[in-house]
Amino acid sequence: EGIRPGKSAREESSFPAFHLLDLREGHQRLILDVHANRLMFVEKQEATKTVSIPGRRAGMIYEDRKGRIWVGGERQLFQVDPATGRLSPFPVPDSLWVGRQPSTFRTMAEDSRGRYWFGNDQEGVFIYDPATRLWSRLSESQGFISQAPWRMLADPNRKRLWIGTEDYGLFLYDETKDRFVHYEHDETNPRHSLGAFIIPDLCFDPKGRLWAATDPGGISGFAGGAGNNAFDTYGLREGLPSSRILGITADSAG
Repeated sequence: EGIRPGKSAREESSFPAFHLLDLREGHQRLILDVHANRLMFVEKQEATKTVSIPGRRAGMIYEDRKGRIWVGGERQLFQVDPATGRLSPFPVPDSLWVGRQPSTFRTMAEDSRGRYWFGNDQEGVFIYDPATRLWSRLSESQGFISQAPWRMLADPNRKRLWIGTEDYGLFLYDETKDRFVHYEHDETNPRHSLGAFIIPDLCFDPKGRLWAATDPGGISGFAGGAGNNAFDTYGLREGLPSSRILGITADSAG
C-alpha cells in the first residue's frame, strides 16, 4: 500500500517507474517514485512517510560513503535526512549549464578521492570536489564525448569509475592516470565486444567483475584490456530471452 499507479507521459514510458535504495545502516528502504515525484520511506514493508520532491522528473537516489542520501531531479540536487525526510537543496552553479532544454540528474558516483560525479541526461557529467568546493564539467578534450550518461559505478579499490551512456557505449575513467578509455560495440566481433551502444545499467559481481546491461545487445562482462574486444557478451544466441536489458544486479551467489 502507498505505491499506486500514477499518470505517466507516453514519451517517458521507457523510464523506470521506481528507484529503490536500501540504506546500509538500519532497516530502511527509500523508494523514489519517478512519475509522481515523491520519495517514500519504508520500514518493515510499510511506508512510514512520503516526501514530495520539488520540481519535476526526480530521477536519481544515491547513498554516499558517509551515509548521506542524495536525490536528483530536473536541474536540482537535494540531500535528504532519512530520520526526518527533510530535503536540503544542494546548489549547482548556473555557469555549468549549456543547454536550455529540460534535463534531469539520473546517476551519481563517488570516486576514491571523495569527489562526487553527477550524470545528467542532456548535459553530460558534472563533478563536485568537497575538498575545494569547486565544480567542473567533463569535456570532449578529456576523452569523454557523451552528453547522455545513464549509469555510473565507482570502483574505489581499483581507482576506477565506469560510465554507461545512452549514446556512445561505455567509458572507464582511470583515476591514477587521469584518463578515459572508451568501449563500444564492434559488429565484426559481437561475442567479445560491448553488446550495444546504449548502457542502461551496470553492476559488479561478488568477484568485482563489471557487468553491463545493454540495449539491444544482451549483457556484457568485462574481461579486461583496453580494446573493444575486452568483453564476454551474452545475447539471444547464448540463451537470453531478450536482447534488450534495462537493469542488472548480482546476488550473493554470484
